[in-house]
Amino acid sequence: MYRDDRDALVARVDALEKTEQLNEEMKRELLELRRAASLSPSQNPYNNPLVLGPAERVALGEHQLEKFPVWAAGLLHVMTFGLFSLIFYGIQQGRMPRIVKNDPTTAQSIGYAFIPFFNYYWLFFNPMRLCDRITLQYQLRGSSEEAPRGLALASAILTMIPYINMLTILFLWPVTTCVLQAKINRLVDMGPVNLELAAAAAGEQPLLGAG
Repeated sequence: MYRDDRDALVARVDALEKTEQLNEEMKRELLELRRAASLSPSQNPYNNPLVLGPAERVALGEHQLEKFPVWAAGLLHVMTFGLFSLIFYGIQQGRMPRIVKNDPTTAQSIGYAFIPFFNYYWLFFNPMRLCDRITLQYQLRGSSEEAPRGLALASAILTMIPYINMLTILFLWPVTTCVLQAKINRLVDMGPVNLELAAAAAGEQPLLGAG
């Protein structure tokens, strides 16, 4: 009897592992299809979140972002003259699903900042894309909250101006960092995407028993 119970338990574990593997494969395929479709501006979720169906909203809403003290983020930015923010928020880029092809990975987010001349472009693109990705995560959860994209853009512009850039790094960027981290913390508190809400946001009928 004991052996039968053990064999049944092993079989259930194996079935569960196979189901999880299948789910992961389906998510990868879904992400690949979404990245391919996003090459068209009209199918880019950052331009129009309504192109996403309920299943896509649930899959793309998965992230590995974690809470971090807002005050510590601002203080560490100042103490390291911005290096902390470059590395820490580069890591956050890699903790969200790559929905479009030019969503940076952690290595790209950090590494491209050190490429001569290209880093001028990256100073603008990197923080604003991070804001876009966080804002989309809010939208997938049916929230109208947004990451501080305008503040990030203003900080990047002022960083390009001699003399003013030092003050920007020490004063405006820390404010941007604190607001951004507060938004990330709030997003983590919201939890995963609810399938029923995702279906409603996509204009479809929710599945019976969905929660």
